[in-house]
Amino acid sequence: MKRLIALILIIQLSTLLASGARALDISIEKEKLTSDSSGFTFGIGWAGQEFLGGVTRDGLGYRKSALGLNGWLGFSYTWIYGAPTKQEIINAIDEVIRESGGAEQMHAYDLKMLTKKKLGDKTYSYFRLGTVYLLLPLIAQYGWMWPIGDSGRFQLGLGLPLLLNLAINFDF
Repeated sequence: MKRLIALILIIQLSTLLASGARALDISIEKEKLTSDSSGFTFGIGWAGQEFLGGVTRDGLGYRKSALGLNGWLGFSYTWIYGAPTKQEIINAIDEVIRESGGAEQMHAYDLKMLTKKKLGDKTYSYFRLGTVYLLLPLIAQYGWMWPIGDSGRFQLGLGLPLLLNLAINFDF
């Protein structure tokens, strides 16, 4: 029984050491961090923001656009500007790898977090168009967004149907 336990521990330890010794495939990691994906968004506020819908983000979590139902019983689409471009993300990844001593020294999570830190949190601007009561095109706004951690964003905008838009969205 003791030999069996010792053998299992040796196998687990060797598996753990072997998995940590692998170098990152940089081309795969660059593709993951620059690819867009869709998620769910929930918002609290007034004047046209999506209170239930979807959001598009890149692999680092920078928002690109949002679409959903708004509080005016209509739909809104939001174009979000200010996120790093694909080339800026790739350049930041290359810098992080160079500063960290090469891909052999890194794990995927560390690469993502260090790249995001290098790019920094940014203020986004946005432009939103939408409808009220399903069909009336009455929402037109321009504003700014500030990230709240990895999953939230605070919005301050100006436009129709009210002069001021304040909202918080949570993206999953």
